[in-house]
Amino acid sequence: MVKRVSTRRARARKVDTCKEATSLIIDYLNDELKPETTLSFERHLGMCSDCVAFLNTYKKTIQITQSFLRKKT
Repeated sequence: MVKRVSTRRARARKVDTCKEATSLIIDYLNDELKPETTLSFERHLGMCSDCVAFLNTYKKTIQITQSFLRKKT
């Protein structure tokens, strides 16, 4: 997982667009969203195969990067 300080936990957000969904991916993967925002994000994923594909690609990129970094040390 990618760790960073989240600024989105302070307020719940409704996810209506792909742009909104993609802006929340890091916080979603780090379980740093408010429950209402997580639910809205997951609803969007249920309707948007493009965002599901983007999320899966993002996860795979993180896995590959972490694997590469482990091999370098």
